Amino acid sequence: MKKQNGFTLVELMATTVILALVVSVAVPSLTSMFEKKNIPEIAKLFERSIKLARTEAINKNSTVDIIPNSGNTDWSQGWYIQYTNSAGKAELIRNFEAVPGNPTFTSDLVDRAIRLQILSTGQAFVTGKFKLFSPDNCTVADSYNFELLSSGMLKKEEGECP
Repeated sequence: MKKQNGFTLVELMATTVILALVVSVAVPSLTSMFEKKNIPEIAKLFERSIKLARTEAINKNSTVDIIPNSGNTDWSQGWYIQYTNSAGKAELIRNFEAVPGNPTFTSDLVDRAIRLQILSTGQAFVTGKFKLFSPDNCTVADSYNFELLSSGMLKKEEGECP
């Protein structure tokens, strides 16, 4: 009788079932781990976008608007930066896509009705506060409070989970 190499169909099916169970348990915890890592990256991106808007306002000697894509106080759907050129037409400077994962990123003041504007002097026309955190497994290290100061600078500090 010839010796056979390899696995039987039953062994292969049992291994596949065990692998599927392990993956179904591991994926949710990996997702939350990646989302928690995204919160500091989103905070850095928001800081850089405010600095970009301030720089563009000064360079273009024009008022620059920072507007949430959602049309309300939810900034997790992304935002864009624009200015009005000399012909009175709005020109897009940069669009920031929706943030990955399921973070909460809101503002207490700024929405489409009350635009966040950086004047040509680099100062903010309207000041506002922002809160960024992950609603799932929130920790202080992954929660940020931002405050746009009248100087046009953004103040960032670690926040508290709700």
